[in-house]
Amino acid sequence: MAPFKLHGSVLSTNTQRVLATLYEKEVEFELVNVNLGAGEHKQEPHISLNVSALLILKEKNLHHLPNIQALLGTPSKKLFDSRPRVSAWVASITGRPAWSKVLALLPK
Repeated sequence: MAPFKLHGSVLSTNTQRVLATLYEKEVEFELVNVNLGAGEHKQEPHISLNVSALLILKEKNLHHLPNIQALLGTPSKKLFDSRPRVSAWVASITGRPAWSKVLALLPK
């Protein structure tokens, strides 16, 4: 059993940020799926587990990853590609092994 449990949905950008950080730091964890569409996050036991209802993550630019990934699948991708420094930055953070592990969890 993992020493840490992450409750969330892999479709949630917030959960994706935390997953990227956990993989980046090589923290052993267990992902407990929470069906947000069914409102499980608003019911017990999830309410009692979420004491502060707030998680701020701003380390190593990982908080940008889910939104960038979504934009790369749209016509907006050309905005990243047309700017060499931005393109290099995007390639750098989306190429991280931790982010590849998060993407592997997403449905195809």
